[in-house]
Amino acid sequence: MPDTMTRFAVALARAMGAGWRAEAMHERGAHLRHRDGRALFLHAPTYPFSMQGRVEVSGVYPHRQAWRRDRASVTVGISRDPAAIAKDLQRRLMPAYEAELAVALAAEAAQEAAAAEVGRVAAAILAAVPGSDQEVQGVPYGEARVRLRGHGYRHDVRVRGGRDGVEVDMDLRGVPAGDVLRMLTALGEGRPGLAAVPGAVPRARARRARALPHLLGWRRAAA
Repeated sequence: MPDTMTRFAVALARAMGAGWRAEAMHERGAHLRHRDGRALFLHAPTYPFSMQGRVEVSGVYPHRQAWRRDRASVTVGISRDPAAIAKDLQRRLMPAYEAELAVALAAEAAQEAAAAEVGRVAAAILAAVPGSDQEVQGVPYGEARVRLRGHGYRHDVRVRGGRDGVEVDMDLRGVPAGDVLRMLTALGEGRPGLAAVPGAVPRARARRARALPHLLGWRRAAA
């Protein structure tokens, strides 16, 4: 099967046309990849018996999107003419796969932009409060977690994307009353520059998230 699958993948890539190449994986699997980012996974199942001699061909999506997408796939006979299989894939598989891939790529781009926004807010928090540090282990993609250390009590900050932009959760334990009053006073007064963080977006929650480093100035002022 290893040699058979490799030969099948190479022949099918050639039949699919310019830009396609075969990439061997294991004895029962291979990828076909196009230089424009499209990709197909070829898999020869071991069961049920009716699948003997057949290959399942399915579309490949960005890894963070794979479980969210409709799985476009067809099965073909491994002994068929590769040119006939290529035409079959262009008719039965590629239209559905390409439409779903476009949705996946747009969603991936949106996730990456949101993650970058979260990273910018976390970096501003780290710069605003000396002695703080960012957790890296066990933090889900698209989130940032910051520990504001060195002040004698616990500060946990979670930065994440929300429906209306970047959102921030703060868990402050054992905070002296004077510090709480200074923080709440800063929130109530709407200190100058709260919405003037570079790159601010016109979303209320995002503006509040970006304002957080300015609000944290109450702690530095108290030092």
